[in-house]
Amino acid sequence: MRVVVTGASGFLGSCIARGLTYAGVSTLRVSRQDIPGFLQVAKYADSPVGDVLIHLAEINNRSRVNQLSVDYEHEASSTLYALLAKGYGKVIYASSSVIYGDGGCTPHIESDPVSPIDTYTRLKLASEQSVLSCGGVVVRLANIYGPGMAAENVLSRILGQLDQNGPIELQDTSPVRDFIWVEDAAEVIINMAIQQAQGLFNVGTGIGTSIGELARMALEEAKQPQRQIVSTQSTAKPSCIVLDITKTKKYLDWQPSVLLNEGLRRLVSRHRGVENK
Repeated sequence: MRVVVTGASGFLGSCIARGLTYAGVSTLRVSRQDIPGFLQVAKYADSPVGDVLIHLAEINNRSRVNQLSVDYEHEASSTLYALLAKGYGKVIYASSSVIYGDGGCTPHIESDPVSPIDTYTRLKLASEQSVLSCGGVVVRLANIYGPGMAAENVLSRILGQLDQNGPIELQDTSPVRDFIWVEDAAEVIINMAIQQAQGLFNVGTGIGTSIGELARMALEEAKQPQRQIVSTQSTAKPSCIVLDITKTKKYLDWQPSVLLNEGLRRLVSRHRGVENK
């Protein structure tokens, strides 16, 4: 079996590619960058055929996608259609939990209504439908964190302030989100590639944590419990996205192994090590 991973140089993609290789699976890392050990392509639609395609090569920053608007929407859709036409044995597509909307804190099951309210969520929903119609796998991902996460990740912003004085400043401390360690997310996607998986799956932890609580936990791990946490643009509107992962655990014999406090402990330790160099 050969697995093709687009966006394999990215945060999640690199973790998946390493895991597949470690498991002895023939893995083709595809990137638009010139990286040793990767297949460089001018555009991801040129990716070669394999038994399984794990398609991660999309911009996952919602604000940026919305700024790019219809031009990016057309580009991403065209790329996916071209890949689906190649005839992979299985296609696994990385979607997002934000497609459910953030109106309630009951953990979402896969059959819940979705809320495509902007370019980002419209693109995700349309791509999901295309992949599912071809018998593929769609993964609705919670907030992934871990070493190598993007600078705009809220946890990156928290960690970046640990070596400063004064309060931790965040845009809004009230939103509740589901945070999953990157290696746990990679593990279940690898399972999907290897096993007879098909359909729509949530990938998260099923546990909601507010941004304020996340910052407080990080401060506790950093031995800075006295520091304040403040919102710079707090809103009165409740915002909550948590995933029910019952189906994923049942059908893929998987469950997340790194709890949030352990993940934060690792990241704070890593951050301190980098700062001390």
